[in-house]
Amino acid sequence: MIDFINTLRCSVLEAYSGITVGLSEGGRTDLFDGSVPAVLQFLNMLATDQTKDDLVLQKAVALLGDLANEMGQQVKMHLTQPFVQQIVQQAEVSQDDQVRQYAEWSKSKLQAL
Repeated sequence: MIDFINTLRCSVLEAYSGITVGLSEGGRTDLFDGSVPAVLQFLNMLATDQTKDDLVLQKAVALLGDLANEMGQQVKMHLTQPFVQQIVQQAEVSQDDQVRQYAEWSKSKLQAL
């Protein structure tokens, strides 16, 4: 059951990243503004969930970077919440090299805000 839930989480996180990047490319990130709090609520839940795997962590930290990179100042105030740093820190100490690379990229995008 945990594997299924983590697979579902990965799909949701990938969809949110795709929506964010797609709307940014079309110059319409404003259409996603109202959904950002719910997306961040989902990420907040993942920050403390002990059953998430490295792939979920990778997708979560990538989404944070995408939000910072694509929406910038629109979401800056949301991305200063403690759980954002918690996810980045978890990814930074992951045993998986790719997760750590995503953490580094996302951290640079978050710091650029």
